[in-house]
Amino acid sequence: MMSGADLRGFRYALAPLLERQRWQLEAQQRQLAVQQQAIARDAAHQRALEQRYRAFGEASGRELTAGFDLARHQRHLAYLAQLRGEILGVAAELEFKREQEREQRVLCQQLQCKLDLLEQHREQAAADYGQQQASRIASEMDREWMARRVWHAQTEPQA
Repeated sequence: MMSGADLRGFRYALAPLLERQRWQLEAQQRQLAVQQQAIARDAAHQRALEQRYRAFGEASGRELTAGFDLARHQRHLAYLAQLRGEILGVAAELEFKREQEREQRVLCQQLQCKLDLLEQHREQAAADYGQQQASRIASEMDREWMARRVWHAQTEPQA
């Protein structure tokens, strides 16, 4: 953009599109942040389940060495199987959310590229406007100088 140009009269024709692009990008970035928070919560939940699974499995193994109770052992195995199912369910949900997050990230990048292009276009349009204004002012000054020169030539006495 020209540094000394007067841009007070500049109106960017695509300003509404530029603003809409900014809003879309901001909305998509908010959705991405929400998705990332959900992923973080699910990952923490998965780690907690896996820790519970390991701890319960170890505790069940120690109880087996102390004495075998078939009914208790079956309950422990059923609980471990239930935990394993929850872990697998959370892992599948987590993978699905990560895929959605990747898609949202790509969409954010695409929206950012479009916004960057519009902003570059705006800057170029403003620079062009500034050059046109400078050229117009220079032309006006030339015409004014020529008019003064003619006036001075007519009003000065001939020697």
